[in-house]
Order: sequence, then C-alpha cells, then structure tokens
Amino acid sequence: MRKMLFLLPAAFLILAACELFYPPAFYEGIVLKALTNEKPVMYVSVLNGNDANSGTNKSEPLKNIQTAILKSTDYGFSGVLIKTAAGFYSYSSNGLTASFGPLVVGRSDVTIVGGFDESFSSKAGATVLDTAASYRVVDIQNVSRIVLDGLVIQNGNGNPGSGAFVNGGEDIHIRNCVFNNQMNGEVLSISNTALCVLDNLVFTGNSAVPLSISGGNTLARNCKIVSNSINGNSVVSIGPGASVRIFASVITNNTSSFNQYVLYAEGPMGFLHLEGNTFGGANTNYHAIYISNSVATLEIVKNAFQIDKLMTVFYKGFLQVGNIAKLNQPPFIGASVSMDNFIAPGSVSYLCVSSTTCNETNGSGSSTLPLRHIQEAIDLAALSGIDDVRVETGLYSNGGGLNNLGSGLFMNNDNIHLSGGWIAGFISHSGYSELDMGGSANSVIQAANCSNISIDGFIIRNGHPFSANGGGVSWNNVSYSVISNCVLSNNVSSSLGGGMCLENCSFNTLSLSIISNSAVNGGGGVSLLYGNSNIIQGIFNNNLANYGGGIYINASYNVFINADFLACVSGNMGGSAIYLYSSTNIKIFNSLMSNCPANGATKSVMELYAPVVNLELTNNRIGGTDLFTYGIMEYAGDISGQKMVDNIFLTNNLGYLYYDTAGPNTISCDASWGNINNPAMTGASFASGNGVLP
Repeated sequence: MRKMLFLLPAAFLILAACELFYPPAFYEGIVLKALTNEKPVMYVSVLNGNDANSGTNKSEPLKNIQTAILKSTDYGFSGVLIKTAAGFYSYSSNGLTASFGPLVVGRSDVTIVGGFDESFSSKAGATVLDTAASYRVVDIQNVSRIVLDGLVIQNGNGNPGSGAFVNGGEDIHIRNCVFNNQMNGEVLSISNTALCVLDNLVFTGNSAVPLSISGGNTLARNCKIVSNSINGNSVVSIGPGASVRIFASVITNNTSSFNQYVLYAEGPMGFLHLEGNTFGGANTNYHAIYISNSVATLEIVKNAFQIDKLMTVFYKGFLQVGNIAKLNQPPFIGASVSMDNFIAPGSVSYLCVSSTTCNETNGSGSSTLPLRHIQEAIDLAALSGIDDVRVETGLYSNGGGLNNLGSGLFMNNDNIHLSGGWIAGFISHSGYSELDMGGSANSVIQAANCSNISIDGFIIRNGHPFSANGGGVSWNNVSYSVISNCVLSNNVSSSLGGGMCLENCSFNTLSLSIISNSAVNGGGGVSLLYGNSNIIQGIFNNNLANYGGGIYINASYNVFINADFLACVSGNMGGSAIYLYSSTNIKIFNSLMSNCPANGATKSVMELYAPVVNLELTNNRIGGTDLFTYGIMEYAGDISGQKMVDNIFLTNNLGYLYYDTAGPNTISCDASWGNINNPAMTGASFASGNGVLP
C-alpha cells in the first residue's frame, strides 16, 4: 500500500484507488502559464544568505524571500523563479520577510520552490514558512501566474487565510505543500480567483477551517485533509458564486466544534464536481455533503463514503441520504450526475462478507456491517485500495452471496487476498466458506490480467461453463499468485480443466485438493496452457477427462509437480494421472500415481506427447489398475533430456513399465526383471535408482 504523510491507515488505503479518477477531458484547455513561462532564477538561503547579495547566483543567495520578490521587480525581470534552501523561515529578517508581517507576493509571474540544499543542486529537506501565530503566512492578492511549490506553511494567524490568502487574479498554482497548525479563520482561503489549482496538498493539525473557496474557479486534485480539530462548522467550505472541482482527495478524521459537515456548499453556485474522493468525519455525527441553496450543475462520481464516520451522505434542505445503497440515483443523491459512488468502511484494513449477519442495503464491509456478496467486496477492494477480503463460513451460492448478478466471481485487480472460513467477528478462521454455482453456466471464480492475488479457505464447487475452460477456477494471464487450502469439487468443463484451467499464467502456486471434477477434453483436475514457472501440489482424487485425468499440460515451461493422483481416470487418449504435450523443463517429484484407470487404446498412467524436453521424474510411485496399463507412454516421437531417478513402479497393477510407440521398447514390469535403469530400455537419457514393487 502507498504510505502518505499524516494519513491514517484507512485514509491512505482509500486514496490508493482514488488516484486513478482524474478525468482526462478536464485537463483540456487548462494551460497554467505560471508553469510554462521560463523565468530568471533567484536564490534564497536563511542560513547562508544576505540581503546585500544580488541573489542571482547560487554563491550569493539572499536571506529573505520577500527581498527576492522585491529585487526581481527592481531588476526589471518580467517574472522570477525563487529557489529556497531548506530551513526555517520566519518573519522580521528571519528568512520570510525583512520586516514584520506576512510574505506578500505583490507582483505577477512569481514561482517559489522550496527544499533545496545549500548548493541549490538537489532537494534536501523542507522550506518551512512560519509567522509564530502573529500574522498570515502568505498573501497573494490581485496578481496572476503564481506558483508555490514544496513549502511547509505553518503557525499562521489571520482572517481570512491564516496560512495563505488568495484573492482575485488568475492562474494560481499551489502544489506539494503542507499546511499545519493554522490558528484562526481559514487555513487556505481562495476568493474570486479566475483559476486556482491545488495539487497534492496536505492539511493537518489545524484549528482553522482547512479550505475555504468563494467565487471564481478552483480545481483541487490529490489533496489530503486529515486530523484537523476545527473551530467551525465544516472541513471544506464553498461559498456563493464558486465553480469547484475536487478530484482524488481524502477528507476524513477531522473534528469540528459545531454542525459537523465534511463539505459545506452555500449557493447559488455555478458548478460543483466531486470525483474519486473519500469523505468521512470523526464519528457518526457528521454529514458528508451539505448543499444550501442552488447549484446549477452538481456531479458526484466514484466517491467513497466512510459508513462508520458519517451520519448522512448528502443533506439538501429536507433531503437526507443516510447509509443506504441508493447512492447513484440522482433523486436520492441530489445531483444532476451521480454514478459509481460507494459506501466504504472508515477504520478497517480489510473488508468482510457474511452469509448470515450481512446487511443487504447498509453493508459497508466492516466486521459489524459485513457485505452480502463476495463480488461486491472484491469490487470495493479494488476501488478503495484495501487488499484483504474476509469471508465468513457459510454457503455462498449463485445469486445468493457469490454475485448479486447471478454469476460467479471475477477478479482483475492486483494485490487482492480473498480468504474464507472466518468465524463471526472476522478475527480468526476455522474451516471453509462454500462457493457453489449450482451447475449454472459459469466458472465459480475467474481471474484475468492481474498479479499477486491469493485465494484460500474455500470449497469451490458445481461450476459448469458451457463455452469456456476451467469449471471451478479459470485464470487467464495471472502471475505471482497462490491458491491454497482450498477444495475444488464437482466442477465440469466442456473443454479443458474441470477443476481449474490456467492459460498464459506464470509464477503461480497451487496447493489444494481437487476431487471429483471432469473435463470433456483434457485435464479433469487441472489444465495448464502456455504457462511459465508454475507449481502444482496437493491431492487429485477421482477426476475424469478424455486425456490427463489428473493434469493436462500443453506448451508450458518450468512446471513443478508434487501431488498424489488417486483414482483419476482418462478416456480414449491416455494419461490417467498426467498428460504432457509439447512442454519443456517439467519436474515431477515425490508424487504417487495409484489406482488410476486408463481406458481406450492407449492405456497409460502418464502420457508424453512429443516434443517434451527435459522431463525429470524423481522419487515417484507409479501404478495403474490392471495388467493392460502402461506406466509411461511415449507417443509420436522421442522425448529428449528425460531423467528417471529413484522411482518405484507398482507391478501388481501395471502390465508395462514404459512403452515407446516409435520403437520396440515395450518393457514388461516383472519383479524379476533387473535392467530397469538401462536408459535404452526406459526411454530416458539418464536412469538411476529406479525399481519395481509388487
């Protein structure tokens, strides 16, 4: 997860997904001249500067920022970039100003950047602007094309704008700044500015209202307003005549002295667009959005409302929306456009799902208000940046806990941990959660184009996709992921992978029990297609396919198998336990293949369909069901680089050890036959330590 300055865990977990929501179309037409104009550079250092210096070269910095602004005008500069060395800049000849009062940006085309080292060649720390609660810190009035970048603005005292007052002008850009410990009125006050852009600002530890906007046009992106104790009625205050857009910002865990609104907007207003933000209070006494009077265009899109930190989501006149699921119906939310908003927990790092204690409409995913459907939790996790989804023990069926759309689960986001078997309270787990498709035409779980997901603690059963691979689980282009402590049972595929199918998947681990699954074609238990570096381990019992009753592997590289195959059945094409086709670097070790019936003309426990390159069989036990079964069958060409080491062939249910259809090397499994380690007879390039047992 991303870690962000001053954010509580729930806040930055929510923010992680919100950063994606900036609408590209909104950037069109916004050209900040303050950022594009090249300017002469002046240098300021509170430690090594002197206002008698020129300030125009790194070796002769000025001491006070105010002096740099004034001298840039004296020099006749059309604009100026002021680079400040990291340090503590206070008023009255202590770096901020040469006299008492705030830093006044009294001319246009000024950019002030903080945090440089004393050589001004790289960033070294923080430039802190501090007036010791005596004055406003920064004053920007009736000027244009101003940039404040990389500053810590703290301990101001003024009204309006203890930290900064922006009044009039246009093209003001404040970015990468922290506002802390402002005392009075508002922290950042913006009034009647034609265009003011706020980027990546943090407001924390203030007693003044963090952000106040009236009139003009303001855009805020990726801001964090958290942990402020406000002497006022709202966290963000928007006044009449303003047009405001707020994107991908977190506003939560703030306290206010009365009326307790997260965002208060007093019309008439022209435009208010809120997208991809997280709204929360300090407790359930807070209203997320309060609208007084009219807003010509109100759009509320993809916002998260923290259910355990809010009383209502929206308040307008007598219209109140509490913790309900109808967030995206404009009559309820009060917006001309409202879509994809969602309720989120405010103080947990995991989402909860229950089939018994859930709330169908009010569920937030918290342990006390769990969600009803697992798919809903997966979708919310992807939106909110929470990576842990916990499912209580119980039955989750098609349309009744799996997915309210009547289909299976679908995962396409990275870093999701889906775990089942949790007991009430979601603190510990014991047993399994049961995912049952009831034989309807879908896989139980599908995942595509994602990585670092994990699934554990489930019984996954009765999936039956009619036109897709993978009856229980279907993965496509999934990497670095794990399925463990799961049971796949009674799933059916109309083609490949009755229990599970992996296509184009790499660096994954399966460790599970695969029981009584079937596929019309290959891989009654598991099919692995076009994969790289996958591990398969566990128990395969009573799985059925035309070829590869247990596992079917095609065009894969670096596969490691450590599993027991019991009573797995193949049809006309052999390989009751394992069928390998056109694959490289396959290692099968410490595995048992026993009582696996092979039907049809080619009755084999393991079938190798060339080309199979670098197959290693080590310390396995291989047996069939009758004296007409081949232990290993090599079909359609030679197998190159094959090694057979320390394997045991069970002769009481095998007719032959090895059969090569391209040559005369049919080997009878006879207990008295002692040449089993002759590579010429076993079809291997190297054979050692192999034996037979009755």
